[in-house]
Amino acid sequence: MQTDIGSNFYVQTVITDPHKVFLMIGMGFYLELTLEEAILAIDKREALLNEELKQLSIQSSRIKANIKKRAKMSEPTATSAQPVADHHMRAEIERLNRELAQTSAEKIQSAQYGLVLLDEKEELQRRYDDLESSYETVRKDLEELREAFAKSQTNQKVSANTGVEREEKLLEESAHKEANFRSKASEETEWERRTLRVELKELKLRESRLLADNNELEEENISLQKQVSVLKSSQVDFETSKHEVRRLQEDMEALNAQLEEYEHLKRIAERQMEEALEALQSEREQKYRHFFLNLAAYLSLS
Repeated sequence: MQTDIGSNFYVQTVITDPHKVFLMIGMGFYLELTLEEAILAIDKREALLNEELKQLSIQSSRIKANIKKRAKMSEPTATSAQPVADHHMRAEIERLNRELAQTSAEKIQSAQYGLVLLDEKEELQRRYDDLESSYETVRKDLEELREAFAKSQTNQKVSANTGVEREEKLLEESAHKEANFRSKASEETEWERRTLRVELKELKLRESRLLADNNELEEENISLQKQVSVLKSSQVDFETSKHEVRRLQEDMEALNAQLEEYEHLKRIAERQMEEALEALQSEREQKYRHFFLNLAAYLSLS
């Protein structure tokens, strides 16, 4: 944040670290301070400015008193050296006025600088309060994290001991299950071997039966092939008849389409005839009406 005071003087505060501040006063002069040191420095500077303002006020009062005194001394007298004294008094009054103006300008500039320092102090105080609050929050979070980490380490140790015991129990259970599985597997293998021997005998008997059935099926296949040849010849006749039926259906559809078109044209012609008759009837009525009007006009004239 930078604040101008006059044309050649400014105060700039640069925050580059959460706990430090760089205060630049004047032209290229930096001070690296903590927030507490910056606030104390601003307080001291404020006290110095107040003292300087008091001194400037005293000096201004003295200059004004001198001006009044010089003005009283410059009143008209009857001496012969009056013109020289008047010129000297005017020069002295102008000098005192310039000093008064310069003192007033310095006083105003010092007051502006004091206001800027007050603003800087408020801003730094606010930042200090914010950082203090953030520090407390972070400290509490850190304590909570430390407690949670300690609890986590304790739980991890307990879980590690429990895990070793559980692993030993699981190994014992797996060994017992493996022994039971092997015994059951051997029993099931022996039972399956006996079952397969019985099934093998049954399969041999079934094979002999299937061979006999196969011979019968071959004979039936020969007779079915003969029937298929007869059915194929019948299918050729059926396809021919089917094609003829399809052609007749297409002819019938074409005739139906022509009939529908004829009916449509007939309806159009009837509608046009009705419209023409209506037009003739209307024209005839208009002619009769015109004729009767002319006749009535002629009779009225005669």
